[in-house]
Order: sequence, then C-alpha cells, then structure tokens
Amino acid sequence: MAWFLSFGLGFLITLQAAFNRDLSVKRGLPTALLANNSVALAASVLVWAGWMWMSRRAAIPMTDPLIADLQQASAPPLWIWIVPGLIGMLFVMGVPAAIREYGALKVTVGIIAGQIVASIAWDLLREGQPMTASRGIGAGLVLVGAILASR
Repeated sequence: MAWFLSFGLGFLITLQAAFNRDLSVKRGLPTALLANNSVALAASVLVWAGWMWMSRRAAIPMTDPLIADLQQASAPPLWIWIVPGLIGMLFVMGVPAAIREYGALKVTVGIIAGQIVASIAWDLLREGQPMTASRGIGAGLVLVGAILASR
C-alpha cells in the first residue's frame, strides 16, 4: 500500500510541476508561485479547521503521537516552522523553470535521485535505520535507472 501511495504522490508531483510550468509560461513564474501557495494555504486552513472541529467533538483529543510528543517537549525551534515552507516554495518555483529548460523526465528523475540520497541520510541520521546491503543495492539500482532514463 505504501508503494502505491508513494507512486501516486510522485505522479501528482510531476503533474503539479507541469501545470505550474504551463501557468508560469502564460502568466509568469511569480503568478504561478502565488496561485499555488494561495491554494495550499487555503487547503491547509480548511484541514486545520476541520481537525480542530473534530477534536472538540470527539470524546478524546485527535492527536497523533508526534503532536503529543511535541506538546510534552519544549517548543520546536523557529526554523522548523519556516524551512519546510521555504523548501516548498523553492520546489514550486524551481521545478517549472527546470522543466522548461530540461524537460519533465530529466527533472523528475533528478528529483527522484535527490529524494533517494536525502532519504538514505534521513533514515540513517534521524531514524537510526542502518544501511543494509539490500537497501543500498536497491537505492543504487534506482539511482542508476534514474541516470539512464535522463540521458
């Protein structure tokens, strides 16, 4: 199930980038960036409002373990509130421009390669998951495939 969800999200990322590229060609990159982030903000507010409404109606608070841990721990540092939004903005701004220059396939396989490297580092450094031979070989094969597909 996780693979299908990840595949679907990857598919949507490519569509989002292609649609943003089309909008940026017709109306300019700043307009595409503003439109994309405005919709994301509106959707986020609706999700937050629904979450708050549901948690007030439920007999028990609707929090996941991560939120419970954060509530018990000290407040998260300021950067954790800012950096993800900046990364998202850079992604929404950079991918359409890259697609215009290099094409969707090369950009997408480059994104996949970057995600693989970042995921390996995250799992190793933050989650404590060791790099096994099968994970290393699998990641290496995907990276090689990404490189071959972009040529």
